[in-house]
Amino acid sequence: MGRAERGFIGVLLRLQAAQRKREAGDTTCDSDALTTHCVLGMLQQGLESLPPGPPVAAAPPAAPAEPERTRPLAFSELTEHDQQRSRLRSEADGYTLRNPVRVKQIRQLGGLPPDCDYEPPWPKLLDFLIHGTGPNLLWADTYEPWAPPAAPEPPD
Repeated sequence: MGRAERGFIGVLLRLQAAQRKREAGDTTCDSDALTTHCVLGMLQQGLESLPPGPPVAAAPPAAPAEPERTRPLAFSELTEHDQQRSRLRSEADGYTLRNPVRVKQIRQLGGLPPDCDYEPPWPKLLDFLIHGTGPNLLWADTYEPWAPPAAPEPPD
């Protein structure tokens, strides 16, 4: 691309130099103006002799004005209920990312396992973990913990 660009610049500079050279003499300057005038006149005649084109369609009716886009609400502008829900969702996401195996088990059983050997989440969070539909909770449903590959058996 660089070579092509340098080539185009070279052509442009040569054309500009030739134009300056032609404009230096009065006779060439007058002949250029006459040529330009003749070309424009011929273009005008050609356009006038064209048959009329198809009628221009009426402009479509104006679309209804788009409603003004509103910015997202700041946390402080949410209702108290929505603020609590947002905090709960955030807490559930954090718990899910820290304990995906526990969350998968809780969601599969619909509650805490009978042999729960860890501190259970507080009741509202537990309910949200069981019934929530957030992306992290749905991911936990399909989570499979990493297991190291089995060692190959030695040949006999």
